[in-house]
Amino acid sequence: MSSRDTIRDLQLHFHEELETAAGAGIVRTNAADPLDAPAGTLDGADPLSGSPATLSVAGMHPPGIRPRTVFTHLMLGTLSFTLVAMLAVHSGQSSNPPATETGEACVEETEGYRCIALHGAGTLRTAAPPRQSGARIRRQRRERQAVSSVGSGSAAPRRERRFRRAPAGFTPGPQPAAGADRPDAVRGVYLTANSVRSHVFQETIDALKDVERPTIVFDVKGGVVFFDTTSPLAREWGTALPYYDLPAILKRLRERRIYSIARFVAIKDENLTNIKPELSVRHPKTNALIRNGWIDPAHPDAIAYNMQVICDLAAAGIDEINLDYIRFSTANPAALSAISTEDKAARVETFVRSARETIDRCGFWTKLGISTYAILGWNREINLPNLGQDVARLAPYVDIISPMAYPATFAEGAYYIPGQHPGPRAYYLVYQTLKGYEEWIGPEHAAKIRPWLQAYGLGANDIAAEIRATYDAGYCGFQFWNANNNYGPAYAGMKLVKEMPERCTH
Repeated sequence: MSSRDTIRDLQLHFHEELETAAGAGIVRTNAADPLDAPAGTLDGADPLSGSPATLSVAGMHPPGIRPRTVFTHLMLGTLSFTLVAMLAVHSGQSSNPPATETGEACVEETEGYRCIALHGAGTLRTAAPPRQSGARIRRQRRERQAVSSVGSGSAAPRRERRFRRAPAGFTPGPQPAAGADRPDAVRGVYLTANSVRSHVFQETIDALKDVERPTIVFDVKGGVVFFDTTSPLAREWGTALPYYDLPAILKRLRERRIYSIARFVAIKDENLTNIKPELSVRHPKTNALIRNGWIDPAHPDAIAYNMQVICDLAAAGIDEINLDYIRFSTANPAALSAISTEDKAARVETFVRSARETIDRCGFWTKLGISTYAILGWNREINLPNLGQDVARLAPYVDIISPMAYPATFAEGAYYIPGQHPGPRAYYLVYQTLKGYEEWIGPEHAAKIRPWLQAYGLGANDIAAEIRATYDAGYCGFQFWNANNNYGPAYAGMKLVKEMPERCTH
């Protein structure tokens, strides 16, 4: 019998005894296999909930039989036998130190070892799987590295991200949509949750039928979660309010080859801060809560809640998750000014980094994008201290950067002066915003830019000017924003700019 067969027989023997005990009501487990805990996760803890994968004695027991005794004899005997046999088979073949003790106090993991929790019978200290170096993990976590195509119309070959192992039991969603190979080049519109569950959704799909690389951005989370999330915290706190059937929505979009983008309102969450006030930002000197409807983006419970929802989206096969309101509030400036620019930027980075790691763990191809203030492309030195939205710092974690380049948000006469600045106002403001961002984040990340364009209060000609400005600045894709989802002028403007630049089509 080969070594592999011997190990498999021993593992089957272990599982048979465990299943027999579970069927008798003696043992229950919340982990498929306590030996399959992810590397680097103490006690096989669930990375999202933090709950350890423990084994416990359950139910009533016959008189004279102590639960701890039953469990100890069953688990420690079988598990120890299995581990010792496995080590014997692999003697001289493994680079890991052998498992040497069972049942001893295992307070912390040490080099070459990890702890496995045995409820009611102490812990087991056993050999840990080899760990990857930090440099390798960071390299695998990062998305493809692309050289900006700005100006030249050329780009270096794109390298796809390599993702870490998905959680046990994870089933990948469907393959990504047609635009997934060039998320920077998709073009489309935004829909509210109400529009997604109404006739507007199908009308929008039909309106995009002639658009190359079409996309629909739709709300998945605001003050509530708009789909049937499995998030334990969302259910506990009552923030899940399904508006639509997410799998059905994604299926319809994929059938029409439409790239799906989930708009995820991140830090602005008045409903959550009303339910859980302690998740609000605290004044650094007085420790008083700043109740302005925004969470502390680095609060562990706030991160856990949001990451549970993000994991659901990635596992469902969404093509992209766009984090909106990924900044500090501009309200309560006096109170928030006590928080340093560095502290704000670090907290926002913590949230975005957590989103990146969650997506890499829960989905194989989901992209991550952020919506950012357009003004940061003009005078970030003035606005960055208030916002804490350091896009250059966030760029390594994301696939898409979407400046909200809305001409209406720029003061009249302050940024565009007719006769002094070239082109129509809408063209100039969009163009300069994108060029400012390009200079700020550098060529390594500039290829990730895909702006939000204004589709409210403008006619078809001005909207066409926004599109031309995007192309002339060296970029390919965009998404339109209209809170009322009225895109008649936007569709007309897209028809005025009939073709994408050749560099955007391949």
